[in-house]
Amino acid sequence: MMQYVLIQQQEEVMKAKAVIFDFGNVLGTFDKFRALQRLACASRYETKEIIQVILNDGLERMLESGKMSEIAFCNEVLYRCKINLTVPDAMRIWGNIFAPNSAIVPIVEQLIEKRVPIGVLSNTNGIHWPYIMDLPVMQMLKAYRAPLTLSHEIGSYKPERIMYDNALAQLGSNPEETLYLDDIQAYVEAARARGMHAEQYDCTKDPDAIGSIMQKYGLL
Repeated sequence: MMQYVLIQQQEEVMKAKAVIFDFGNVLGTFDKFRALQRLACASRYETKEIIQVILNDGLERMLESGKMSEIAFCNEVLYRCKINLTVPDAMRIWGNIFAPNSAIVPIVEQLIEKRVPIGVLSNTNGIHWPYIMDLPVMQMLKAYRAPLTLSHEIGSYKPERIMYDNALAQLGSNPEETLYLDDIQAYVEAARARGMHAEQYDCTKDPDAIGSIMQKYGLL
């Protein structure tokens, strides 16, 4: 009898009423390396040197946390990497890196059919976001009026607490009733520290795991 009660309590803890998705490697995939290679083709520098400038030196983080404009970011990259391209060319190359996660589309369709509250929480920027929104799953969420918490608009960056607070507030959901999915474990842990249910999900490694995660928390 005691064992049954413990199992029942564990099952109750797993229930969620709302879900917040990260974008990258959750709702869709991305390939920054392809863009970096294309930039290197127009530069005197190799790909690894452009990686250093954009990723390791913090330019991308400044862009994604709203501390640098899209044009300033592109100008800085073009200047520092000696890239012979225009700003619009650089924006197209840096922006056009996304592809759909086909495994999550039917899951989102079922969640919408059940009227489950859905939000999106992403470290992103104004160059990437228009391309992201072109994906079918994002058009579905737009039609569903799913609230978006985007780092470059908030002026913050996961795993900072304000990002999770904003996503919960926009969704109108309590943390203990909300499931958060992210491909980066540190961001999963930050959501758990905020009191949310959270699971790591990376569609590039196990795309079909999304179904069992939704079932685990009683969302499907």
